[in-house]
Amino acid sequence: MTYTRWTLRTEHTSYTVRLSPDGPWAELDAWGPLGVEDGPSALDWSHRTHFITPADAAPAEYLPYGLRPFTGSELIAGDERGVWWEFDGAEQAEGGLRLAFTDEKTGLRTVLCYETVPGTDVILRWTEFTAAGELRLERLDSAAVNIPVTGAARLTYLAGQWSQEFQLTHLDLERGTFTIGSLQGAPGHAYAPWLAVRSDGDAAYGIALEWSGNWHI
Repeated sequence: MTYTRWTLRTEHTSYTVRLSPDGPWAELDAWGPLGVEDGPSALDWSHRTHFITPADAAPAEYLPYGLRPFTGSELIAGDERGVWWEFDGAEQAEGGLRLAFTDEKTGLRTVLCYETVPGTDVILRWTEFTAAGELRLERLDSAAVNIPVTGAARLTYLAGQWSQEFQLTHLDLERGTFTIGSLQGAPGHAYAPWLAVRSDGDAAYGIALEWSGNWHI
């Protein structure tokens, strides 16, 4: 089966996003060394049985409540109905990608933005919103990041306290959730806005926030 796909290439890696065959959202298809996009996807769940919706099981790049009701959403806006997307087009330029989705009832337009940093393996991610009118907002996350792991994930993060910040800490996460963040109006002393995830073998993925206020990962 052929899907609409876009690939961003960095110094040593590639990052491929596709339109999901299950619904109007984007999902990660491949992320790893250059050429990984030409092989089978490590995130392909098409042959697995789920007792939740396709959106809840998908390695989605970003999803609103409405489309993903059970396993957590990056966007919560509007009323109890939530937000239901329609794909509104893609723009790809050298080192950049923009994927747009709209909700006709709320008038909310969401654009997922990607940009590579030349000479590195860094991909910048952010989300832009445009509302046609007044809208109740509850949650607006910057991005969702999927890591292609098949077993327990080795998490590395920086924790501490006043004058003892940035203590390197490790955790093996076999299932469930793990959250760090700050509600102090600043990054805080308990955690730094950075997380590394080691997958099977030696592959490692890092996430850092360019944000100086409240945050969570």
